[in-house]
Amino acid sequence: VLCGSAKNCQIVNCQVSGEIQSVQYHEEGLSGGICASAESSVIENCQVSNLQIYGGMLSASITARTSNTSIKNCEADEIVLHSPDVGGLIGTNRENTVIKNSTVSSLKVSASDLFSGIVVTVKDTMTIKNCAVVDSVVYGSSEIVNYFKANSFIAVLDTLGKNVTIKDTFSTNVTIN
Repeated sequence: VLCGSAKNCQIVNCQVSGEIQSVQYHEEGLSGGICASAESSVIENCQVSNLQIYGGMLSASITARTSNTSIKNCEADEIVLHSPDVGGLIGTNRENTVIKNSTVSSLKVSASDLFSGIVVTVKDTMTIKNCAVVDSVVYGSSEIVNYFKANSFIAVLDTLGKNVTIKDTFSTNVTIN
């Protein structure tokens, strides 16, 4: 993990790998591979690989929570996430976040509540463009497994807000157990 919270930051050309075990929760139980939360920041050309996150209430390979943040050209590969709520790239977007040209691959998720390949919840204004989730496996409670078997795997699981744009984004070879 590069930082707990990123505010007004530019995080460019970074690589992260390793293991995070959340003993005490950061703020609201946030765990992210690059940072727990990002506000008014840019995360660009970053790679998260061979990362395992255990614990926390909300985890994601890049950042658990965003607000007014741009995430571009990022990759998450060989990621294992164990939390009640899990987002492949980010956990929750509070407002005005853009994710472009980013990929999640070989993601293994154990979630008991909510999961989505790109972002779990969107509270207000978000754009997801040219992103993908590939070769991933989700393990969860019977409720989450039944949800995914009945519905297609989508980028945003729970849209609480408005103004969500998803373009040229797909998932392929995702297994729900």
